Amino acid sequence: MLATLTNTGPTPVTLGAVSFSSNFSPASSTTAANPCPAAGNTLPASSSCTLAIVFTPTAVGTARGIVSVATSATPLPLSIALSGVGTSPQLTATPGSLSFGNVALGSTASLSLTLNNVSTLPVDGLAFTATTDFSVSSNCGITTLSAGSACSLSVTYKPTTIGLRAGTLTIASNDPASPILVQLAGNGIQGGSFTLTVDGGSTSTQTVVTGLEAHYALSLSPTGGFSGAVVFTCDAALPVAYAACSVSPSTVTLLSGAQASTATITTVTAIPVALNRSAGGVTTLLCILLPSTMIFFVVRRRIPTALLVTLCALTLLSGGCGSGGDPRIRYVAPGNYSFRVTASSTSSIPASQTVTLNLTVLPKS
Repeated sequence: MLATLTNTGPTPVTLGAVSFSSNFSPASSTTAANPCPAAGNTLPASSSCTLAIVFTPTAVGTARGIVSVATSATPLPLSIALSGVGTSPQLTATPGSLSFGNVALGSTASLSLTLNNVSTLPVDGLAFTATTDFSVSSNCGITTLSAGSACSLSVTYKPTTIGLRAGTLTIASNDPASPILVQLAGNGIQGGSFTLTVDGGSTSTQTVVTGLEAHYALSLSPTGGFSGAVVFTCDAALPVAYAACSVSPSTVTLLSGAQASTATITTVTAIPVALNRSAGGVTTLLCILLPSTMIFFVVRRRIPTALLVTLCALTLLSGGCGSGGDPRIRYVAPGNYSFRVTASSTSSIPASQTVTLNLTVLPKS
C-alpha cells in the first residue's frame, strides 16, 4: 500500500524518523514515482512524496495500525491509519466423498475430484495418500497450487477382496485446516473370465488309425480375477458314427493359476448283438454246436464220418467261424472330423470358452 505526504506550507519541511505498528513495515523497494526522502532531508513547499508500506499479517482477520512520520512542521508526528485483512491458504475438495459402487475383482474404476485454492495465497506442500485398494494421481503440479486456481485428482479403486471396502484420501497442504479427508467406498464383486487352450492354441489336429484313441492337452487359465468351478463338455461338430469324446477331469476349480485337463476321442465302439437275431449270432452258435454234434453221430454211427466232416467244413467256410473277430465291434470310418470342447462357468458369473479338436482317422493297414 502507499501513503502520501504533502507539504502545504510555503517553506520546506524537514522529515524525521518513520515508525510502523505491528503487522506493517516499510517496503524494501517501491515502484512509487516520488518516494519520500530519507530522515533528515526536506520536502519542498507545495510538494508531495509517497511512503510504500508492506502489510504482513500474523493472524487471519482484520489488522489495524498506524505509520508515524516526524516532521519539522509540527511538534507531534504525523499519523496515518492503516488496516488490512489477514488471510491464509485455503483449499477445498469437491466432491467431499467418492463411491465407486460394484467393481469386479481384477478390474478398476476411477473417479475424479477437484481441488480449489479459494484464497489469495498459494497453497504449498500438496501431498496425497490413499488407503488400501485405492490409489491417487494428480495434475496439480508437484507441490503448489497458485492463488485462485484449481486442479483435479483421479482416484482409482481396484478391489483385491470380495465385499465392501471403505477408505480415505488424505490431502495435505499448508492450509491451516489441513489435512482434507475425502471418504472413499467401493464393493468388490466376483468377476473376470478365463482362457481355454488346446495344445497351446485355439485348435489342434491329431491323426490316428481307426480303433485307436486321440488325446488333446487342455489348459484353462483365469483372467480378470476369475475364480470358481468350470465344467467341460465335448461334442462333434457333425455326428460321427462309433466315435466318442470325453474330458478328464470334467470339472476344475480355478483359483489363481491354470488348471490342466485332457480330451480323449475314441474311434471304436462295442454294440450289443443278440445271437438269435443276427446272422453273426447264428454262425457263432453253429461253430459251437457242430463239433459236439459230429462227435455224437460218429459215436452212434448214424451218419458217415466223411459226410459230417464235409458239412462242418462248408459251414465254417460260409459262416466264417474263427476268422472274423468279435461281431459287436464297430470302427469309425476313415476321414476328417471336428469336435468341440467347451468350458463353462458354474457360478453366477457367466463365462464360456470353446476350442476345436480336429481328427484325421486313417484305415487299418
